Amino acid sequence: MRRPAVVALFAHSVLTQVVTFVLRPAASYRALELGVPASWLGVLSASFALVPLVPALPAGHVVDRVGERLVMAAGSALMVGAGAVFVLLGDSPARCGR
Repeated sequence: MRRPAVVALFAHSVLTQVVTFVLRPAASYRALELGVPASWLGVLSASFALVPLVPALPAGHVVDRVGERLVMAAGSALMVGAGAVFVLLGDSPARCGR
């Protein structure tokens, strides 16, 4: 693997970890500020474990078929999109059951 590719992979990994470990508590605290019921707060917390668990095997098959670069680029785009949605819609959670 060439040096720029290793640096890009390392930067992507570090960014993913930083975003995940900052977003988890921030999402919970923001939900508490917005008055989300305790049951939905539990669902929010569980989603951080469920989301990586469910697509793990299919993602591995996709990597085998199309390659690591395309999957890494798609994952990066999805992270940016999810962050944008979180910033734009973070003040209006769906209030199911209220």
